[in-house]
Amino acid sequence: VNAEVPIVKTMIGRIPVDISGNQVGALEALTLFEACDRVVGKQHLLKRTIILLKAWAQNEAGILGSKDGMMSSYCLSVLVLYTFNAY
Repeated sequence: VNAEVPIVKTMIGRIPVDISGNQVGALEALTLFEACDRVVGKQHLLKRTIILLKAWAQNEAGILGSKDGMMSSYCLSVLVLYTFNAY
């Protein structure tokens, strides 16, 4: 996929990190998830659930990785947010 925004991919320890710049939409999404996490509370249950499911989806299920035509990290986060909102 030819992205419009250059992305620097790196590893910090064993954690893959993507770095991009000038992404207002990404900051707005981060603000949304931070606000929702504050509403849910319970010692950052929303954030911890997203991190756990991302680790499972990438390492165990092998379904995370938009560059390979699979589910994006953002998509998984939105699905978790939807589930929290529904229940």
